[in-house]
Amino acid sequence: MEEHIYPKTIKGKTYYYLQQTYRQKVDPHDTARGKGPGSGKSKVVTRTVYLGAARSILERIKRGRGPGGRSCPICWGSIPTG
Repeated sequence: MEEHIYPKTIKGKTYYYLQQTYRQKVDPHDTARGKGPGSGKSKVVTRTVYLGAARSILERIKRGRGPGGRSCPICWGSIPTG
């Protein structure tokens, strides 16, 4: 799975998104040939998750919360303010 964070400017404000891209089998029941090359058709699937503005992302990191208020699985340690 490929993941990257990218900014998007809307009306002069910058917001951040996480984009995940991966390949998925067109026919998931065709497992006889495995996942290697030549093992059947696949398609690229892209999922985009809204992260928010930089300030709101920093606030969630300080509180240990991820997108949507869920607990963040990563231990951030101390974050300098400034």
